[in-house]
Amino acid sequence: MRGLDARRARSTGKFVGIFALVVVLLLLAVPGRSYPAFQIQAQTETTTSNTGQGSGGAYFTSVMVTNGLGSSNLLSGGQSKVAGGQTVDSDLTYYNSNVGFFGADLYTVIYVDGTMSGTSSESYVWKGDSDSFTWTKSSLPLGTHNFEVQLWWDDSGTKYLEDSATYSVLVVQPSVSLTALPVNVPRGTLTPTDWTVTVSDIGSDNASNVVVSVTNAAGMTILPQSQTLGDIASTASKSTVFSITAPESASLGQQSIGFKVQYTDFEGNPYQTDESGSVYVTKTSTSLALSVNESTATVGDMVTLQATLTSNGVGVQGQTINFTLLSNATASLVGHPELATTDSSGKALAIFTVSVSPGAYFFQAAFLETSSYSPSAASVYEIVTAIPTKLTLSKPSTLTQGSGSTLSATLVDSKGNPIQGVSVQFLVNGTSAGTGTTDATGKASLSYTPNKSGTVQVQAAFQGGGNYGKSTSIVSAVKIATPGILGLGTTDTIVLIVVIIIVVGAVLFAVLRRGRKSVASSASATKS
Repeated sequence: MRGLDARRARSTGKFVGIFALVVVLLLLAVPGRSYPAFQIQAQTETTTSNTGQGSGGAYFTSVMVTNGLGSSNLLSGGQSKVAGGQTVDSDLTYYNSNVGFFGADLYTVIYVDGTMSGTSSESYVWKGDSDSFTWTKSSLPLGTHNFEVQLWWDDSGTKYLEDSATYSVLVVQPSVSLTALPVNVPRGTLTPTDWTVTVSDIGSDNASNVVVSVTNAAGMTILPQSQTLGDIASTASKSTVFSITAPESASLGQQSIGFKVQYTDFEGNPYQTDESGSVYVTKTSTSLALSVNESTATVGDMVTLQATLTSNGVGVQGQTINFTLLSNATASLVGHPELATTDSSGKALAIFTVSVSPGAYFFQAAFLETSSYSPSAASVYEIVTAIPTKLTLSKPSTLTQGSGSTLSATLVDSKGNPIQGVSVQFLVNGTSAGTGTTDATGKASLSYTPNKSGTVQVQAAFQGGGNYGKSTSIVSAVKIATPGILGLGTTDTIVLIVVIIIVVGAVLFAVLRRGRKSVASSASATKS
């Protein structure tokens, strides 16, 4: 019923329009009449000075432009935002307020970034009525684009710009990249290696709901498999850490790990980027510990070294350990190295005879690199001391001034072995009286002649040398007698005097006895 009424109304409108047109033509045919109201200067489509509501009374009532998942009225200007690849619709509604006698042929023109992009077909719009047209633009490049829409009236070939509106459309799209700096991952290590992965938004808009996941572990164990980073602003970055371990079966060298980064744009549209990072699987790491049973040893002593080779806390069996003794001052090798093989617990033993000069040294244990294991080493300091010595002094109980006597001393090591060929110094009252060299029995001698009588302190001293430590004898007091008769000492003189007295007494006794016998004989002869 409503459709029938509408058709009747249109028929009536057309009749009235035709009638009005005939009346106008009759009026124009009357000579001498002038109608300036109809003498209007025509405009071309390039005219843009007549903005806002047109002079003829036709204008835009709304400019609905795609904005995200909806649309916004940009009649008064402004900007909408769309995702890359999204179609932009400009839905134009315009109103004929007072253009034409009963109505007018109206059409729209659209400009994008200063270039005319299209012209719509004309539509006859009655006064007081509205019409609409939708412009659709697709494949707009990323960035900001300036739009202008114009409303034109085509008056029998003469065109008038009635209205225009300007606005802009921002086309955006997030884009991400993943950066993972290469790391070394020891094969067979139980302790994981931290691997930092950074996701950057290199696009023109924020990336939302960012999730980075491992897609190809290349035989590694990587935890966690997936991590959520949340939102990343344009030109910003976020980092996260994955833990990675390489089993014993992992191949050595560079390995490529695959990732995927999933995210959405501001409209919720999903995106995914496939990325990769490199790790380097290295040989199984080892650790070597070294101990010595004595940190201080004497020259000639035997010391025991124990090295323990482990990997991830577990002993490594059947590996060769190289033991060496090095000079602490020059780090140069001293003596010959010793080799030993690790047992089931990773332990290896070596016995060293410390046949070096006294000083500071260090023992080193080294495990050389193999096809499966990385090298390791350990060291421990060792102080080597000189062989202790003992010096014993031998001397007469009494010396005589001006008379030569022999002082002797015997030098032996800590085990009682005589030390041959070294110099021993003899001291009298702390002053050197001379030296003697030890023989095969360790005995050194010195002939000493005191130059005055009295008591002196006698001592022997060995200053050390080679592998032997210094030593001194006990200080001994020695008496020096004054020379007696014939240069004899006091004791000898007394003995001589006693002997002389005895001899003289014996002679006198014999003489007296003989005298008595002679007297007796004479007396007997007289009596006879």
